[in-house]
Amino acid sequence: FQTTSDLSIINNAAFAWCEQITDINLHSNITRIGSNTFSHCSSLKNVELGSITTLPWASFKNCPELFSITLPSTVTKIDYGAIINCTNLRQLSIPASVDTVASFALIDCEALVLLKIDGNYSPNTRSFAKLSFGFGPLTYYVNSNATGWEEALSNGGFGLSSSQQVSVISETFEDNEVLYI
Repeated sequence: FQTTSDLSIINNAAFAWCEQITDINLHSNITRIGSNTFSHCSSLKNVELGSITTLPWASFKNCPELFSITLPSTVTKIDYGAIINCTNLRQLSIPASVDTVASFALIDCEALVLLKIDGNYSPNTRSFAKLSFGFGPLTYYVNSNATGWEEALSNGGFGLSSSQQVSVISETFEDNEVLYI
């Protein structure tokens, strides 16, 4: 599915239960999507999210084929429960523009093993709540020129449960680079 330039908002549950959609490519004019927009899209694999600013509650819920999400540089907030029960989601890329990630932003996404995070981290400018990213072992892939992340992560900082194992890989990467895991 591909949107056109005359659309800027996609309402709640607009594509819920569209089980045949495999790819979503939102036009850059799309600045807002509603809750449950892509819930139960059981064949959805690839997503390009236009210019949205918030990833709301249940944006992706029960999308078992969804493998990777790269958020656009316009996103500033990931809400509670934005991604729920996406059992094949292995990689999430978070741009430097994201300054707020709510508690339990990801729920029941046990396959998630890699977070690609861009930008610096400071508790004064970025709020990543406890348990933002669930409970499983994760590798946090942080751009080598970013600051603050290794200390925050090594001290059991944002978004980590006491049972998580954390590995930090610091390297330089491009915004559109795909990591194979």
